[in-house]
Amino acid sequence: GWDGSAVGRARATLLLTPADPPRGVDEGAAIHALVVPAALLAAVVIPLLTVAFYKEGASATRLLCLSSLFAPLGASLRWVLARYNGRRRWRYVGTFAANMVASVIVVGAYSIEMRLDGETGGRVAEVFDTLLLPAMRVGLAGSLSTVSTFVSETYGLLSETDGALSGYMYSLGSLLSAGVLGVLV
Repeated sequence: GWDGSAVGRARATLLLTPADPPRGVDEGAAIHALVVPAALLAAVVIPLLTVAFYKEGASATRLLCLSSLFAPLGASLRWVLARYNGRRRWRYVGTFAANMVASVIVVGAYSIEMRLDGETGGRVAEVFDTLLLPAMRVGLAGSLSTVSTFVSETYGLLSETDGALSGYMYSLGSLLSAGVLGVLV
């Protein structure tokens, strides 16, 4: 007969054990070979398509559709940065970097929107102001930032007997760093 607990342990081991890359394949090179060209292509194609098909009065549906085009870029960058967690003395450098980059994107987009607000720069300025920059904030920065992971990591540090101070420093340092970067942008 089947040993149900052995099957459960084997299944858990298979699900929780990361797969090794094939021999002779540099995992970092493979990631860059996919992510970098896709990001460059999206950085050129998305704005061109947005300007070409823009109609007055950007609707929420258009904004959500365009945001969904930016989301894979943010998620891919988040995945790449998350790989740096645990490699250094400071365990969560990947999450910290992802949240800081997302903060800069949000503040930068708002800054550009405020600069463009009310200007009559033609169709391109209107597209950037009403559709493209909000979509970058929602799609790119939204999928790049990670509040749930930040809270989980902070809670994990606070739960450790010797890491409570680290938890407070990590959360306070992250919030202060985002604020400083926002002022600098």
